[in-house]
Amino acid sequence: MHMMVWLEDAPKLDIDPERSIEWIDGLISCDIEVEGVIHQQHKHTKSCQRKTKDGIVCRFNIPYPPMQETCILTPFAKDYPRSKKKRGKEVLSTIKEYLEVHKKDLPDWSFEAFLHHFKLHEKEYIEAIRSTIKRPTVVLRRNLKSCFTNAYIPSLAKVWRSNMDVQPIIDPFGVARYIASYMTKASGGISKLMKETSDQIKGGNLSVKSITQTTCWYNLKGSYKPYFVFSLRTR
Repeated sequence: MHMMVWLEDAPKLDIDPERSIEWIDGLISCDIEVEGVIHQQHKHTKSCQRKTKDGIVCRFNIPYPPMQETCILTPFAKDYPRSKKKRGKEVLSTIKEYLEVHKKDLPDWSFEAFLHHFKLHEKEYIEAIRSTIKRPTVVLRRNLKSCFTNAYIPSLAKVWRSNMDVQPIIDPFGVARYIASYMTKASGGISKLMKETSDQIKGGNLSVKSITQTTCWYNLKGSYKPYFVFSLRTR
C-alpha cells in the first residue's frame, strides 16, 4: 500500500529546515530494537535488485548510509568536477559493499569510529553521499546496525505490525510524478504471463481470444482499466 499523509502544523523543510529536522527526529525512527516493532529489516529479493554497469544493486539504495544526526543534503551543481563526484561514488560504494558483507554481524561502532575505519573526514563522507543523490534528500540519523532498517513511525508500527518505509517529502513535484508513473505503469510480471500464455496456446488448453484478453487486461495502464471494465469509449 502506498499512501501520502498530510500532517497538521508540520514545518516546511524548505522554509525552516532546523525545526523540520527536530520534528522528523521526534516522529520517525530507524532504531533496530524497539519493543512491538517488527518486520522493518530489508532483505534483498529479485524485486529490489537490478543489474547495472557496476553490478547488481538494490533499487531502494539499501543499505542506507550511517549518519550521526539527521540532515538535509542537496546534490552538487552541474559544474561540480566529475572527478570528485566519481571519487565520492566510489567511496560510498566501498562503504555499502562493507555493510553488505558484514550485515549479519555489523560492529557497534560510534560514528567517529566508522569514519576512522574508512579513513574519512565527516566532510568527505557527506560529499560522498551528495555525489549519489539527484534531489534534496533527508538523510536520517542511524547507526551501522540500522543500515538495513526502513524508517518508521513507532506508534503506527506497533499497531500496523508490518513493514513500512516512511519518507519526509521535500519535492512535491517529484512525489506527483512518482504517483502518476506508479498508477500508469505496466505490471512487471507481464513477461512471465506472456510466456505462460504461449505455453497455454501450444497446449491447446484455452482459446487464443480468452488468453489475449487476459494478457491485455494484465498489461493495461492503470488509468485505462476503468474504461476497459465499463466498456467506455477512449476517444
